Amino acid sequence: MRCLAAMLVLGIAIASWVPAVHADGNGGAVCYVNGVAQSCVQPAPPALNTGAGARSKAYVILRNESVLAVADTGTNRLVHYVPVPLGPRGLAMTPDGRKLYIGSDELSSVSVLDTATDRIVSEINVGPSPNCLAVSPDGRSILVSVSGADQMVIIDTGTDRITSRIPVPRPDVAAISPDGRTAYVASTPVVDPAFVILDLVKRVPVGRVARRFPWGTQLRSRWPAPVLHGGGRRQRPGPRYPTQ
Repeated sequence: MRCLAAMLVLGIAIASWVPAVHADGNGGAVCYVNGVAQSCVQPAPPALNTGAGARSKAYVILRNESVLAVADTGTNRLVHYVPVPLGPRGLAMTPDGRKLYIGSDELSSVSVLDTATDRIVSEINVGPSPNCLAVSPDGRSILVSVSGADQMVIIDTGTDRITSRIPVPRPDVAAISPDGRTAYVASTPVVDPAFVILDLVKRVPVGRVARRFPWGTQLRSRWPAPVLHGGGRRQRPGPRYPTQ
C-alpha cells in the first residue's frame, strides 16, 4: 500500500502532499520520506567513522531491482549496490547510524544492515507485508507496520528480536512522539479507516481518530501520513548493478 506524506505538528493534522524529513533532532540519522521512507543518510563523522577523510553515506531503495544504492555524501558519487530481499519497501536507521532496517513486503521479513560493512547481518521474520518502519527517538526500538497480519511489531535494536505485537487493522505509516511514549498509526481498512494511538510503554492501543471528510462522508481512500517533527532469499542484482 502506498504511503503518502504530510506533516503532523500539533495533534493530528493533514497538510500538503509533499516529501517530509524524519530526524532524531540531535544531528543523527535522517530519512527522507514520501510516505514510506525510501532513503536514509548516516550522521556525519565522527559519529560512525574515525579514519581520516571518513564520510557519511546515503542509502536509497531501488525496489524493482531489490537493491540499495549506496552513495558517498561527500563526493555525491555512487559507491556500490547492496542486494536485499525481494520487494524492499521502507527504511529506518538508528540515530547513531550504525544499523539500517529494510522492510520487504513481498516476503515477510525485516533485514538488518550493518552500515560499517554494508552487509545484511540479520533477517527478522515479522509476518506478511511489512511496509513501513519507524525508529524510536532513543534508537532502541523499530516499529514495523505488518499490514498482512494486522499488527504493529516492535523490534529491539539491541537484540534484533521481536518484543511485542500490537493489533492494528491494516497498519500503514506511523510516527512516534519525541518522548518515545506514543505512536500514531494510519489504520487503512476499507471500512472505518482511522489514526490509531498506541501507548508504547504499555504496548496497547489507547485511542483512535476516525478519518472523515468535513461534510461527514467517511474517507475510504489512502491519505497522507502523520509525521512528528522533533522527533530469505535475496534477489541478486543484474550485471548493471555491481555489488561491493
